[in-house]
Parts: sequence; structure tokens; C-alpha cells
Amino acid sequence: MSKLTQCRTCGDTVAKKAKLCPHCGEKKPAKKKTDMKTIAGLIFLLIFLIAIMGPTEEETKSEKQLKTSKNNQLIAQLDAEVKKIPSNQFEKNYFAYSKLVALEPSNKRYQKKLEYYKLQYEMSKKNYKVIKANPNWSSWELNNAVCQHKDFLIIKQPLDSTCFIKQSYENNKSMMELSFIGKFPTITTPYINGIEKSVLYWVDSNPKRSVETSDINEVYSFNLNTDVVEEMKSGKVLYVQIKPLGLQERIQQFSLQGFTVAIHELNGHKCSFSKNDKGIDSSNLKVNLKRISNGDVIVSGSTSLPDGMNLIISLRSSNGDFFAQDKVTVSGNFYESNGFSNKGKPLSTGKYKVTITSSLMMLQPKSVRRKLGSSGSDIPADIRKKSSFSDDYTVGYSVNTMIFVVNKHIMISCSGVLIYTISYNC
Repeated sequence: MSKLTQCRTCGDTVAKKAKLCPHCGEKKPAKKKTDMKTIAGLIFLLIFLIAIMGPTEEETKSEKQLKTSKNNQLIAQLDAEVKKIPSNQFEKNYFAYSKLVALEPSNKRYQKKLEYYKLQYEMSKKNYKVIKANPNWSSWELNNAVCQHKDFLIIKQPLDSTCFIKQSYENNKSMMELSFIGKFPTITTPYINGIEKSVLYWVDSNPKRSVETSDINEVYSFNLNTDVVEEMKSGKVLYVQIKPLGLQERIQQFSLQGFTVAIHELNGHKCSFSKNDKGIDSSNLKVNLKRISNGDVIVSGSTSLPDGMNLIISLRSSNGDFFAQDKVTVSGNFYESNGFSNKGKPLSTGKYKVTITSSLMMLQPKSVRRKLGSSGSDIPADIRKKSSFSDDYTVGYSVNTMIFVVNKHIMISCSGVLIYTISYNC
């Protein structure tokens, strides 16, 4: 192997280990060969610099167009596939719409579908019993109906022009029912054995609200918050999650189709108070209203019902702005409520309805059941009605009441009206 090489400055022959070129005086004149590692490093550096500088503007536009085209093709393909998935297959629909929303986040239809199927999928995973059925009404409700708007019936009460909205499930006694008179949506349940924990309810994918067990009355009905009404007007489904005593926790779905139009009917001429209401007076259950010193109104009266019987007194204004209830016990053939007021203020002038009902006989004391029968069949006929939940009878009596506030004094007049159904007055 040669020990000579060329000077890197003058090009003349020099020894490879020479410290000086004898021809031009260059220090370390021997040329160094570039090794393969150095060449490879330079090539890698060049590629890296090109990569971080990015493609040209024309190349970027072309790539974006290609990517958009591929996205659109994939969206169209997924959209076609998801339409073939049955609506009751929540998991498949949920994951399919998750992909579509990821590809097209601004698509509102995909977003709503994703919210719906996400909720359904989560409910199915938690092993809730999900209940949904087509509404159907009793013959009494249909005979007293003003009109129907999709899933809601507008019903006029007998001997009274006031109306209420009802979604019933007459053919399925295990389902809850929804009613609305003017302020509070009311849920009536068939779970007479009790409810174990707080009830949750929500509209579509809106936040959940709760009803504590202490707010559920003796006939196992409860009011929803008034602020949920606006959500119900624009929503599609009201969900009510409940755990009946001894039964599987369940979620019932109430369709909200026709709810907004039905509300307008409550203010129509067919659903206003009549000036000629007369009613039916009963000697078995007298209703008197009196004002006490602090301005509250007390409901009281004599009755032929036995001592120890538990009654529920409801007071509701005709426009739905006021509603309150009190539980009383008959003693000495007499009953008396606590004072009714509007948040500490006297009740405003207007027409009110006092409704007196009772819980099922199985929930009454034994002494009451012995006198009125285990099914309530011995309750006086003019204040007796058939239960919505069973073949038993309960008390059902109503009074139309005008309250006038004149110079801070309350004047009251009454006329009795027999009511045949329990859930409309709770």
C-alpha cells in the first residue's frame, strides 16, 4: 500500500505522514478521505432540512384537497352504513356516530344522534330497565277530552271548565303517568309499596334534576320543577329514573311530541273557568275555608269518614301560579289543615280549587279499613272514586273556591264538585 499522497494545497507528491509540504510549506498536507459515515450523515441532514421546511404551497393545497376528498368519501360510506343499523342497537349506533362526529364535528345532526345514542348506551350498560310505550287513555279520559295533540290528551274536568294535559298508559298499570295543569308537571306512579331513593329526571341530554323521597306524597306522585317546562317544550323525551321498593331500577321515557301545542290549549276558551259552576254539595265531607290572624287560609270541615283516616288536601289556583298540599288526619269526625299562604303572603284574588283525596286503603290504619272495607267499598258514594292503580276505592272530592282580598280581608265562597280520578289532583 503506497505511503505517498498529494498535497491538498499544491498537489505535489508528499508522504502521508509529512508534517510540512516540502514544496509549498502547507502544514499536514496529506488529503483526508471522507468516510461513508460522514457522507451518510450529510445526506440525512439534507433530508431532515427538507422535511422541516415542509412542502410547497401548491403541494399543500393538493394534499388538502386529496384529504378532504377522502374524508367526504369516508363520511358518505359511514353515513350509509349507520342508516342500516337498527335504532335499538344503541352500542353500534353510538360508536358509528362517534366516528362521524370526529370526521365532521360541525354536523349538528350527527351531534344530536350521538348525544341520544350515548345516553341510551350508557343506560343499557347500567342494567336499568328502560320503559317506553305508546300512550293510551281510559274511557273516562277519552269521554272528557277536548282534543288530542300527538302524545298528549287535553281533558276537561266534569262540572268544571278547567283542563289539564295527560299522557296515560291505561293498558300498562306498571307505567308512570304524566300530567300538567299550568305550572308543575306531575308524575303519578303505580309503586304503592314505596320508592327507595331520590328520583332523577331530565330532558334529552340536559342536566339531571332530582326529587327527594320526602317530596313524594302519600299517593306516590310528585311535582317536577317549573323550570323544566321550557326544556320540555323544545325537547323530544322526558326521562324519569326511579327505584321502586323491591323492584329493579328503571327509566321511563315520556314522549314530548305535542306538548307545546297542548299547553296553548290550556289557555283557550274551552279550558277557562265557567261563571255558572254549581257543583255538588256533600254532607259526608264539608269544606270550609277561614282566614287566621296571620292571613293564612285554613281548610277544615266535618265528615262522616272514620277517625284516623288520612286525607290529602290540595289547593290550586286556576292559573296554575299556586299549588300546595297538606296531609290531615280525621279526628272526632273533623279535619283541619295547616295554614296555606303564598310564601308567607296572603293568597291573591282569584278562583281556586280545593281537592280532597286519600291514599289506598291498604295504607290506611286497620281501624279505618274495618269500617270502610279493605277495598274502600264502604266510602260514601258521593265522595268515592275508583283508584287509578287497582280495583280499590279512595276519597275523591273537589270544591271550587273564590278568594277575594279586600282591604286585607279574605272573603271565600265555595261549591263542591265530585272528581273521579286521583292523578289529576296530585
